[in-house]
Amino acid sequence: MFDNDTFIDSSFDSNAKIETELTDFPEFKSKAEIAEYIEIHSAKGQSLSGKDIRNIRHSFENIIAEETQNALQLFLSAGGVEDDFEFKKDELSKKIDNQLKALKTKWDSQLIENQKSKKENADKKEHILDQIRVLLEKDEDRSTFDEFRKLTKEWTGIGAVPQEKNQELWANYHALLDRFYSRRSIFFDLKELDKKKNTHIKEELCLKAESLLAEPSITKALHELNLIHQEFKTIGPVVAEKQEVLWQKLKTVTEQLYQKRKEYFAQIEKEQNENLEKKKSILLEISTLASGNFLTSNEWKEKSKRVLDLENTWKAIRNIPKEELKNINKEFWAVLKRFFEAKNQFYSNLEKEAEVFIQQKQALINEAVALNNAEDWFNATTKIIKLQQKWKEIPSTSSKKENQIYEKFKKECDLFFYKKRESKTQEDKTQQDNLSAKQALFSDLESKTSTLAFAELDSYLEKWMQIGSLNKDSKNDLTEKFFGLCEKVIDNQKQWTEEEKFKNKLTFKIKNAKESTDAAKFVKDKENHLKKKVKDLEGEIDILQNNLGFFARAKNAEQIQSDFKQKIAVLEKEKGLLKDQLKMFRDLV
Repeated sequence: MFDNDTFIDSSFDSNAKIETELTDFPEFKSKAEIAEYIEIHSAKGQSLSGKDIRNIRHSFENIIAEETQNALQLFLSAGGVEDDFEFKKDELSKKIDNQLKALKTKWDSQLIENQKSKKENADKKEHILDQIRVLLEKDEDRSTFDEFRKLTKEWTGIGAVPQEKNQELWANYHALLDRFYSRRSIFFDLKELDKKKNTHIKEELCLKAESLLAEPSITKALHELNLIHQEFKTIGPVVAEKQEVLWQKLKTVTEQLYQKRKEYFAQIEKEQNENLEKKKSILLEISTLASGNFLTSNEWKEKSKRVLDLENTWKAIRNIPKEELKNINKEFWAVLKRFFEAKNQFYSNLEKEAEVFIQQKQALINEAVALNNAEDWFNATTKIIKLQQKWKEIPSTSSKKENQIYEKFKKECDLFFYKKRESKTQEDKTQQDNLSAKQALFSDLESKTSTLAFAELDSYLEKWMQIGSLNKDSKNDLTEKFFGLCEKVIDNQKQWTEEEKFKNKLTFKIKNAKESTDAAKFVKDKENHLKKKVKDLEGEIDILQNNLGFFARAKNAEQIQSDFKQKIAVLEKEKGLLKDQLKMFRDLV
């Protein structure tokens, strides 16, 4: 895996930083955290790497995406159309966007400058190699070795070179070193001394590398290991027996750290996959809710609360595989949109249904308004009660108009019963005045019953009718007494026959009946009564006539037949009077 001092690996290139797809870089949950992070590093004068900038940009774009989707949902829930939606960034978003652009520009400039510096360093090392080659051609003396030591010191002081030239320069340098030391045996002791010194330095580096195994941040550990490898390569030869041992130590530590790195990313991948499954579970539940057929407002409120809780849980789950992020977020916002579109449609239908109910209730209000101008309070009361029953049968709605329209209906009902009470109070007063007037008229008639002529009785009846109605408690008793007096006056008219008295009494009874609310019933009952009496008499007469034949041969047949004929004659006369009364009644009616 590694080759002694010529170990070359892009991960340990002195010109490159260890950048991993997933590191322990902080995870930002808000724009404020991003802004604070940038400000802190700017205040400290610390530069951010390209990877740092990309990580910040990735977090920033995820936050903006969530804000965009949330704003879209609000826009759609307010009745907007998706094609008309336009998301506008706030001032903080614009500031962060500009800062990231400036940081990216600065980083790009640094990369260009680094590349230029690396090329210059490569040229310097090429020049040193040429100088060492010249030294190899010179005669051996002290000045030659001093110059050689000066050149090697310059070599170690030169910074990073382009990756593609690193191995070639390093190999050439070590080859020239070996040639120089092998040809200058006079300085062998000095060479061995340098090797011992180099051995000690590399042993210290190995210990330092081993200490990185306890570093909790694998990213920091690998970065430090990278620097150790860079320094390890710049140190000259070591004593032969330690060369392989030291390299194996560094190699072992390197392999262990890379194993930790592998385990670290395996754990990250495991967590990402677990988070992905959690999001898939949330997606499935919201999808099920979006397909649900909820019939009541309470159900929609309950399910909406659940969806919002799931949305918050979704947002709290941050780290998932990058290749899944775009698609699953797209699915999530699509199914979330579908749920709220279904909810909006439900409430839209509910509003239309509520409007129908509101119109039905408005019609009842209009009827109640019309009843407030009624004159027949008895029938109007029946109607207003029916309106109240109908109101209860119409379902309540969640419309903002519901309370308002109920108050209108209640106001009209209250007004109706208020007017009814006012009317009743006025009616009671009027009926009390009528009672006093009728009592006075009754007393006057009572004092003249024995002497009053029939011609004057009509004027009393006319006055009685003009006075107006009485309440139920007084009406029947006083009216009955009044018409009783009228019959007495008629009975006192000696010049009249019974038939004439009956006719006049009947006339007064009919007038009395017409004053009553049951006039039609009185007329019908009276007519049926007279018809029944006529029919009953006809039945009795038929029976008597049939019986005359049975007594024809009896010892006293003539006497019996004579009695039967007298009875028949009386009944026929009575029947005739009743028929006359029935005809008279019909004529009067």
